Amino acid sequence: MKKLFLCEKPNQAKTLAQHIGANRYSDGAWQGNGVVVVAAQGHLMELAMIDEYIGKGKWKIKDLPVLPPEWVMQVKNDERTKEIFNTIGRFLKQADHVVLATDPDEEGELIGRDLLNAHNYLGNVSRLWVSALNVDGLGAAMSNMQPLSATDSYYRSANIRRKLDWLLGMNLSRAFSVKFGKTTHIGRIKTRLLAELVRREREISQFKPATYHQVTANMMGDAVEFHYFSGRAPVLLGQGTLDAMLDLKGASGTITSIIEDSIEIAPPLPYSLSALLADAALSGIGLSNGYSAAQDLYEAGAISYPRSSSTKLPGEGNAVFAAHSAICVTGILPEGATDSMDGIYKLVQQNIQMQAMGAAMIDRRTVLVDVEGAIFKLHEQSLAKAGFTNLVQPWHPDYEKYRSMKKGSPKRIYRKGAEEIVTGVQVKRLETVAPAPFTEASMLKMMLIDGIGTEATRVSSINSLMRDGMATAREPSNANGSVILHVTEWAQGVSAKLPASMMGNEMAKLVTSAQDAARRGDGNLDSYLLDAIKWMLKVMPESEVVAA
Repeated sequence: MKKLFLCEKPNQAKTLAQHIGANRYSDGAWQGNGVVVVAAQGHLMELAMIDEYIGKGKWKIKDLPVLPPEWVMQVKNDERTKEIFNTIGRFLKQADHVVLATDPDEEGELIGRDLLNAHNYLGNVSRLWVSALNVDGLGAAMSNMQPLSATDSYYRSANIRRKLDWLLGMNLSRAFSVKFGKTTHIGRIKTRLLAELVRREREISQFKPATYHQVTANMMGDAVEFHYFSGRAPVLLGQGTLDAMLDLKGASGTITSIIEDSIEIAPPLPYSLSALLADAALSGIGLSNGYSAAQDLYEAGAISYPRSSSTKLPGEGNAVFAAHSAICVTGILPEGATDSMDGIYKLVQQNIQMQAMGAAMIDRRTVLVDVEGAIFKLHEQSLAKAGFTNLVQPWHPDYEKYRSMKKGSPKRIYRKGAEEIVTGVQVKRLETVAPAPFTEASMLKMMLIDGIGTEATRVSSINSLMRDGMATAREPSNANGSVILHVTEWAQGVSAKLPASMMGNEMAKLVTSAQDAARRGDGNLDSYLLDAIKWMLKVMPESEVVAA
């Protein structure tokens, strides 16, 4: 055998094998047409645990931090993983040319290179960067294979991230587990998410509703409501002011201002993975199911590579090697697709249709009426051009109000200086509302906006909150809603006892700085490991007394 294609997942390998004519499956690989296609199952290898360096025994803070003199990689300890690892090794020994065809991102690069390094492969290696597993995408990638050096920066970045996450997560988790007397998971993302959850629930529990009045008036018997405008935030009006407002019925007012303009509302951006999964969660597709469905659709050639942070459609911007586009449709929905796959596919399809339909044009009008010194304001919007709005679904809250608009100008004509008679006044006593609790969708959107985590890690980070006992999940009250997240009492206690610097983004900054340097090609990354160690020593607990 001369050429071996090494993929990241079985379905990906099957699709690639069919494209290149390796149609016979035997001995754990697809073979034929002079090539072999073999697949891993995600990460087969991981950095060794702390016990590998200091031995097993009672956990003690005095043994920390553990700073590996040499990093030890191990195959994950389960029989299926070991079997796949050995199968790949057997075929690597027979290959004189390997095409690395793992997922086109940093994690894919890490998975592939770990396997090449573990089996000491010294032959020729090329990189296949496949962003769409359809005929066109595979054909373009096959004709544009690169030397492995073209993606060195991806490997360096992923490798230093892994080492830093190990240093910080392993040492701090063990240290605070000892201090608290209970297994406590610390990490640059999950600890930040814990802080956000605790902060939100504190805001909700401490929220005190403020009462205010809403006063509206009808002019000339029209059903359109003008709102009392004081120039301030909504306030609770005194009884004298309320009586005066109610006495305005029948009074005459003068139109003092008419402002008219138009605005263009662009369609929602082309989908990144986080944006897609957030919308899917609001439609009732949980994050884990949505994530798996998107990956399955990619492997079936139905959508482009999903773990993308890009909001550019193919062909936009500078086309460079290793560049991703936003998620788009690349093929038909596969037979036997699950409901989650169907939902994800339709969202992507609809999003692309929105881009083609273009912006909506909204005509706006603001009318101010002075009624015996009290100012009432009417703000109207009408749809001049529908554009993308015909496709907006209820889980797009920023755009739903535009979809419900009717085309054409408002019926009533107003003229500055004209007289208006108040034919009705209504007073409502309302209360401000507490912030909404985090849901899977809103937390994912928050992570996207604040740059917390990556497209490859955000879903697993949210799931880890539940897995580690830091949060619980409650189903929404309606079918089209996202799971509601609540922090546990134990996690609230942990949050209160951890150093404040651990609850912010300092760990993330350490990792981001190192990854940026790795992508630039900086030769000395050990300095970033040293910086992390220095910071870790500042927050490491000194006492081994179990907290009450």
